[in-house]
Amino acid sequence: MLELTRQEKQVIVFLMASALLGVGIIAYKNLRSQPNIEITSGRQIEKEIKDSKIININTAPEDELIKLRGIGPALAKTIVEYRIKHGAFRTKEELKNIKGIGQSKYENIKDNIKIE
Repeated sequence: MLELTRQEKQVIVFLMASALLGVGIIAYKNLRSQPNIEITSGRQIEKEIKDSKIININTAPEDELIKLRGIGPALAKTIVEYRIKHGAFRTKEELKNIKGIGQSKYENIKDNIKIE
């Protein structure tokens, strides 16, 4: 078949050994590397979940406002129109000035809204 000299055979063996050694080193490094794991407390996770559900009523568009419990498309539109007419809400309670948002509805959403 192939007639290789002794020196050519040695070069081929050397190259194969070098390749295998390189693959072995890469595999070893991958096995030894530690994943970057960040440990988070349960309280921190709860806070992040709660914060992600809080909607800024001064900046939220209608499609975000309807995520609030008891706020449908019509009421969301009314909130945006109120903002345009009267400016930003100065307090959360000012939301009760909108027809359709009484004390009960306000109580249901007050923990999920912010004004800043």
